[in-house]
Amino acid sequence: MSLKQFHIVFIVLAVMVSAGFAVWAFTTYQPQGGVMLMGGISSVVAVALSIYGVWFLKKLKGQEN
Repeated sequence: MSLKQFHIVFIVLAVMVSAGFAVWAFTTYQPQGGVMLMGGISSVVAVALSIYGVWFLKKLKGQEN
């Protein structure tokens, strides 16, 4: 597995973990804790990683030509 392939797999796994944590945090609401805040931050991270992943794939596509 090349470094580029590993990078893509790592980004996909990071998005899945962040989104999964956000879903868990939003479904187990606890009024005393900062679980909702952590879920919101995790959602933002998942979106940011998704945008980065798309950018990275476009960059790779441009290099193959």
